[in-house]
Amino acid sequence: MWPLLLSLLFSMSLVLSLSPSAQAQGDGTLIADGLGMIRTGARAGSYQLSQGVNLNLGANSEARVFSRSQDLPLLSGPLIKTWTVITTSGYVEVVVAKNQRRAVLITDADRRGAICLGGRLVIGTLAGNTAAANIEGSSVAISKGRISELAQGSEIDFQGVDEPPVRRALKQAQVISLPNKLWLAPAGVAKIRGVSVAPVADALEYELTLRPREAGQAEQRVVTRDPLRGFDFDLPPGTYGALLRTVSQLGIPSAASLEETLQVIGITLPVGSRVDELGRIHLASSQTVQFIKADGLVQTATGARNSRAATLPVGLFKNERTAVALRMPGSLDCAVVLLVPQSLRAEVFAGPKLATWPADPVQISIRLLGDAKGQNLNTLVTKVTLGNEQIAVSWRQDGDRLVGSVEPRSLREPDVLRVEVADQNGAQLGRDFLELISTPPAPPKLGSPLSVATR
Repeated sequence: MWPLLLSLLFSMSLVLSLSPSAQAQGDGTLIADGLGMIRTGARAGSYQLSQGVNLNLGANSEARVFSRSQDLPLLSGPLIKTWTVITTSGYVEVVVAKNQRRAVLITDADRRGAICLGGRLVIGTLAGNTAAANIEGSSVAISKGRISELAQGSEIDFQGVDEPPVRRALKQAQVISLPNKLWLAPAGVAKIRGVSVAPVADALEYELTLRPREAGQAEQRVVTRDPLRGFDFDLPPGTYGALLRTVSQLGIPSAASLEETLQVIGITLPVGSRVDELGRIHLASSQTVQFIKADGLVQTATGARNSRAATLPVGLFKNERTAVALRMPGSLDCAVVLLVPQSLRAEVFAGPKLATWPADPVQISIRLLGDAKGQNLNTLVTKVTLGNEQIAVSWRQDGDRLVGSVEPRSLREPDVLRVEVADQNGAQLGRDFLELISTPPAPPKLGSPLSVATR
């Protein structure tokens, strides 16, 4: 029955392929030519045959899609809506929703392939060689018109048109060796670089899957063809499971490795602090940081006698550089962050120094020094007082300086003008003062000489 059914299926498919109705999805690299052929360029692409029935083509792959389904007696019970695909080069992943009585028959030009009845199936074709793998779900293999079971987690290598196929379990990928299982994300994400793996014979690609343990976060997949250079990826705070797979030259993935756990710890920074290019956190003396997604960890800081919960706030020890190490109890893995005191200061000038009122306006200039990178002059808090009176000043930015002026007034007696500058957290950055004296009053104008009485 099966040889006759398959022969009929392929004959009908040639007619049905002339008017494809499926839709290309994904990144736009997939091209459909209107005659049933779909192909990708340098990037992968996806193709939807129907709701819950999808094809994912690897880079530089090509297949012919017979996009009108046929109802076939593949299993007991009602007929199964089945689509037919012929792959000509590269590899194709077939994903069919389970328990929907839908299927995809996919083969090479020599009718070697498989039927995916629900789950995930991959088939690859290269230089006349074809292999198929049942990643998960229910699939059967097709070879020389015969149908046979293709167990989950196994592959079939067709070896050649005249040679018997070879069946084997999917290779088990090696466990990925992470250089550290704890990472810090002071700037919102942890930039993890150069996670290398040992090369595997016949592996074309290495795929790292990062699965968040918390609901609502999407998993991330990172692919490399250079195992020694390794993987580069960014992760927000949270706990993740890391799985490694290798992909053969034919596009057949290995079984996933055992899962390794890594944890990314976030840091809540106070207003006015900053993270430099080395990952150091610059703090004022009174400021603290707090770690998030750090449940179950302990922290040890410079000057601390004992470890304590990592979720507690921590600041500078004696306003000096402070190293804070986070670790899992009983583990050697740790993450270290360096807290450093802010070196930001303000150069403040009020003058001229020999100003007299009401003759001379007072000019004020403020320039930031030290740890001034990324600081906004307009966030500075200024206070200008004359004696006990606070004076409003209109400031403007002039290059790297903040400048303003104080209009002169008459003084009854000498007084002191003070200028104080602080950051937005109230930390004092600089000050200056100016002693003001009154302009002496002009002497009275001399009148006509006094007349002398004579007799």
